[in-house]
Amino acid sequence: MLDEIRVGERLTQTLDFPFEDLVPDGLLDDTWEPDGQWTIVDTGGFTDEYAWSLNPGGENQRNTDFSLTLGGVVELPGDALDLKLSYQDHFELASDTTLAVEISSDDAQTWTALETFSAGDNTADWTPRVISLDGYAGETIRIRFRALQGSAWTSDAWEIDDLRVTGEEAATATSAPEETATETPPPPTATAEGSGYQSSGVPGLAALRMSDSLDLAGLDTQSGIGAQSSALVNRTITYQYDPLGRLHLQEIANQ
Repeated sequence: MLDEIRVGERLTQTLDFPFEDLVPDGLLDDTWEPDGQWTIVDTGGFTDEYAWSLNPGGENQRNTDFSLTLGGVVELPGDALDLKLSYQDHFELASDTTLAVEISSDDAQTWTALETFSAGDNTADWTPRVISLDGYAGETIRIRFRALQGSAWTSDAWEIDDLRVTGEEAATATSAPEETATETPPPPTATAEGSGYQSSGVPGLAALRMSDSLDLAGLDTQSGIGAQSSALVNRTITYQYDPLGRLHLQEIANQ
């Protein structure tokens, strides 16, 4: 008896990014959709005793097309760096068997091969694999591991463990700190003694002890430049620079 049969849109779960499945407990769930004889075995994985196996019974097969497909989608961030699929595997293939690692960005409607392997790639030891996914940044993807056997009766083996889809966050751009404007304090009041006076208009270096003559009556108190005369003077001149660098005469005292 059949009941409540529905035809409609397939509901797809969204898996976390980064995605990781180390096959830790050997339990089958909806994270993966195994086809054919794909199943989890406890004969020794890469990190523990469990791993996915294409042909756990070691049976002779031919003309098969079996896939282990991710049961949900993974949303790859558009700004992530070094996006990649990584896993561990080992396999023993006949000459007419091909393995393919495939990706779909339209929820399994179409598939594109990321990497393929044949008998010439056979390896008995666990081998790390890394496949770039940078070309799929910003897309929603599914992954599958596919084995296509030829017409000869063969006992192909393929075991997979420690599956991950990862990436790095893009570096956050940092703006340069704003410069804080600082007010330059006015030069301090200075007192200079000597037999003459000279000003170059540079704060802090306006008075020098020297033998010279100074016509006080001709002193320009805005610029600090004095006109010379033949009368020798010996005065104490007190002066101050304003914030604009102009010199102002404060006091003239006889000695």
